[in-house]
Amino acid sequence: MGLGSLFFDFLWKIPIVAIYTAVYESTPLRVPVLWWTVPLMLLAQDFFSYWSNRGHHVLTTALRQPWTSWTAWPFHVPLVALGVHPAALAFCCSVNLVYQFWIHTERIGELHPGRRTSTRTTR
Repeated sequence: MGLGSLFFDFLWKIPIVAIYTAVYESTPLRVPVLWWTVPLMLLAQDFFSYWSNRGHHVLTTALRQPWTSWTAWPFHVPLVALGVHPAALAFCCSVNLVYQFWIHTERIGELHPGRRTSTRTTR
């Protein structure tokens, strides 16, 4: 899956960036990148990523993330249409990816040691 992801991401990044840029240029809205807008962009990006992930679980049963970004990019078009710059969206997607790794890996212990929130067993 990792090799498939690298191969397809390489092929599709240019058209996706072109589409995002065209959508961004066609909207009169602009979200400034400021200290208080970045957390809002992160929350909005997480919301649309949730729906992307949910849609991919329906299509590909149990995969945590799609092995190609070609099926994930449409979920983020609304953010670009609302004036989020494609580079800011790329930053938010990167932060979200690190955050998702953090909460889904078993290499990092529970975030709240006194509270059991997962069904994993502790060894």
